[in-house]
Amino acid sequence: MNKWLGVGRLTRDPEVRMSGEKTICRTSMAINMSKDQVEYINITAFDKKADLIEKYFHKGDRIGIIGRIHNGSYTNKDGAKVYTSEIYVEDVEFLQDKKEAKPGQIHYVKPVSVFSEEPLPSRYESYMRESK
Repeated sequence: MNKWLGVGRLTRDPEVRMSGEKTICRTSMAINMSKDQVEYINITAFDKKADLIEKYFHKGDRIGIIGRIHNGSYTNKDGAKVYTSEIYVEDVEFLQDKKEAKPGQIHYVKPVSVFSEEPLPSRYESYMRESK
């Protein structure tokens, strides 16, 4: 199984480009591992998820990402092989609360999935009712 979940803050504004008909959004996030340790994770989203991240998230915003780890490599201009790791986004959570939101910026008090019509607790509760 290849599943990754992280909560952190964006370290830069999302950058979007087109590749054929596919929209690609790249950014990175910082995750506090402890008081003295921060991990920086590269994030890549495609199509609808890319558009949503570009529209609603900016540098410094809290974000929750669910995705999968993708490892790749390329040869740089000096001929050396460079290995990369990034997260391919499967789902995004708005984690910015009202007091953290900038003027005019959208905010949600409860974490809400951008790909679902309901807040997450309601979706969880309906799942629990169905499984009984």
